[in-house]
Amino acid sequence: LARIHRERGELDSALALFEQSLSLTAKCVGSESESYASKLHQIAGIRYDRGNVDVAFALYEEARAIQAKCTGTETVAYATTLHHIARIYRDR
Repeated sequence: LARIHRERGELDSALALFEQSLSLTAKCVGSESESYASKLHQIAGIRYDRGNVDVAFALYEEARAIQAKCTGTETVAYATTLHHIARIYRDR
């Protein structure tokens, strides 16, 4: 549902749903899980789109660290997170 809101440009609704999902994920599977990292990545994207670049950067870095620990550094998700971090460095 959060992704649908984001695709429609309804960033406030998407962010609220992703943050709710992040909280539930932390409670159910923990904050050191691939699922948690994925939610962080989605929230970071919305923060970036809203111009909160520093917040987005911190969230992407947190997601990257969790991804490296959970699934390693040779995954599409990890590469995608690195791409977004690089985009922030480029834009600064």
